[in-house]
Amino acid sequence: MNSLYLSSLFHIFLLISTLIPISTSQTSIITSTCNAAVSANSASYDMEFCVEALSSVPGSESANIRGLSVIVTNLAITNVTKTLATIQELLSNLNNCYQYYKEMNYGLASAVGEIKQGRIESAGDKLGTVRNYPTKCDIVLSEAVVRKNPLSLENENLNELSALAYQITELITNQGFGNKNN
Repeated sequence: MNSLYLSSLFHIFLLISTLIPISTSQTSIITSTCNAAVSANSASYDMEFCVEALSSVPGSESANIRGLSVIVTNLAITNVTKTLATIQELLSNLNNCYQYYKEMNYGLASAVGEIKQGRIESAGDKLGTVRNYPTKCDIVLSEAVVRKNPLSLENENLNELSALAYQITELITNQGFGNKNN
């Protein structure tokens, strides 16, 4: 009689456990929602990303599908807000680089005029002043939140060219090639 009683209790427990959702079924709402989102759209959503993103938010395991929709939309808003801040910083840093390049353009053009008029030392001074501007721009951009300089190749090329221009004028100055015929 005791084993019949235990067997009956076990069957009642099984019946109740299938009727009452437990925490694993709440986790499965995240999985099933992500699976449905991945399957329903022709875009290539990443199932793992979806589950990890939704699971990362406290309370998501007890949310219904509307709650999950709010959660994922709030995650998107957070991402957009951070991206806008990054873009704003990048624009500010690019503006600083723009100013460096404007000054460099003026300095290089002035140096050409000085060289043509035989004022090699003056040209060298101008070139010496502007030759580090690409590096300054590089530093501003690489220290930004973006941590990636969109002008690194241009800065590298200009850094080399301006250093070369400076070195050539230094050669002229140091070797006595300052007269107009050389």
